[in-house]
Parts: sequence; structure tokens; C-alpha cells
Amino acid sequence: REKLINAIRNEFSKNTFDKISINQIIKEADIPRGSFYQYFNDKDDVLEYILLYHRKNMIENVFFSLEHNNGDIFKVFEDACDFFRMLFSDETNKKLWMNLFTDRNIIQKFIDGKCIEYAGDKIINEFIPHINFDELNITRDEVKPFLEILISIFKDTIMEIFWDITKFADVKAKYIKKISLIKKISNK
Repeated sequence: REKLINAIRNEFSKNTFDKISINQIIKEADIPRGSFYQYFNDKDDVLEYILLYHRKNMIENVFFSLEHNNGDIFKVFEDACDFFRMLFSDETNKKLWMNLFTDRNIIQKFIDGKCIEYAGDKIINEFIPHINFDELNITRDEVKPFLEILISIFKDTIMEIFWDITKFADVKAKYIKKISLIKKISNK
């Protein structure tokens, strides 16, 4: 299974979605064709797997950070920034994401809802019980919009990191400044 996952990562890092070759994945993984089809039906299935795999890793990272930092949501967002630096520092991952971010077919699949189901609200609702509200000056009703603001800032930061990983220190410093301002405003 690990050989198959690595072969998929490599194929997606080398090609846009329309040029992905199941034959090449099978050849690189050195597995029988039937083994591939035990896990996946087609390229769309492989794409969904990649996206879900990375989303799962990110969610695990967030829950670990929540637990490790006693529910400090600001520390969680700082740790998430480091997670993406690590993710995009790997050249194969960076090329994979470059192909995903710039492929009009994949973007259209997201728009049409044919890619992975948007799970933002579900994920946010799972995080809320783990957040330490003792220092926050927000009500439970304000939590979701509060997190959406933090996520919006985070998304911009991820894109900056993605486009130029060499500027990570400067991008993170700017990000921490924004997060610190929100922390100052929202803390008791």
C-alpha cells in the first residue's frame, strides 16, 4: 500500500490531472493492475484519496496541537503554519500541490462539488469542544465566525508559504503579528 501511495504522489507531482496515468502509477508501484483497482475505481477516486489523506493529516495535526497546547486556539494556528511549511518543503508535495492548485479541471470539480465534500463546518464543530475558552472574550455563538476569521488569515498565509517557501520566516512573522492582534482583541 505504501508503494502505491508513493507512486500516486509521484505521478500527481509530475502531471496535471488530465495527464495522470494509472498505468504509470501501477508500473512505479510495481503492483498488479488488480491491486490498484482494489483501492480505486479511477483517477477521480485517486484524487479524492489524495485530498482526503492530506485533510486527515491536517486534522490530526490540529487535534494534537489542541491537546498539546491545552486548547489554545492561537497556538494551534501557529502550529498549523509550521505543518504547511513542512508539507511544502518536500519537493514532491510542493509539485503535487502546484498541479492541484493550478489545474482548472480540479478547480472545476471543487466548484461543482464533485471532489471531496466540503467539511469545513463539520470540522469546525469537532474542534470547538477542545478549545479553551477561559482566556477568550467570545461567546459560544461567536466561535464559528471567530474561527472563520482565523481560517481566512491562515489560508492567505498558506498560499504565501506555498508560492515561496524561502520567505517562510517573514511570512510566519507577519502571520503571527495578525494572529497576535486578534488574540489581543479577543482575550479577556
